[in-house]
Amino acid sequence: MKHVSPELGSFFIQTVTGTQAGKPRRLKSPLGELEITAKQAAKLAVLPYRQLSPHLENCCLRLSATVSYEQAEQGVAYLTGIRVPAQTQQRLVHCQTFALPSIEQPIAELCVDGGKVRLRTPLGKAIEWRDYKAIETDQGMVANFHNKAQLIEWVNEQPFAQPMTCLGDGHDGGWNIISQIATASERREILDGSPLKENLHKVGGSIKGSI
Repeated sequence: MKHVSPELGSFFIQTVTGTQAGKPRRLKSPLGELEITAKQAAKLAVLPYRQLSPHLENCCLRLSATVSYEQAEQGVAYLTGIRVPAQTQQRLVHCQTFALPSIEQPIAELCVDGGKVRLRTPLGKAIEWRDYKAIETDQGMVANFHNKAQLIEWVNEQPFAQPMTCLGDGHDGGWNIISQIATASERREILDGSPLKENLHKVGGSIKGSI
């Protein structure tokens, strides 16, 4: 893959920031390796000690959110021509602080659900899966791995509509979370029958005759 000349990138950086002052540093970017000064970095909100440009970081984070770090390394290299090792992809994710949703109106509806995350295991070892929980509201969603308390605390800090509709799929894990949100008089609890319908075949009989 051919890159735009890094000199062109430096020209645009100088034009946007209006300065060349400060100690120089180097950044990996989709344009190739760029030289940027401390004052230019400050004006462009490039954090200290970072070796990747903000755009290249965003490319890494987007891919790391959907595939493994090894696959993210391959994907970034294919899309940008820049190799960012899997270990760097992992460190980049771990140093992020992801803000929780900002609620502007009282929460009128929420749903508690869960899913599974596959853990990477050595070749030849059994595959391992771990559960996570998520709370989706009419204004945003939060999910967490092994930290249900944070989900409950975040919801309880928000304003509620009266009543607030809470949807659960019948699993004890979901209702245990809902029971700690607001108070019983503030909640209108609704059972989602879709998962029950999907699993009727496990107990036998006709789905049509059981609904």
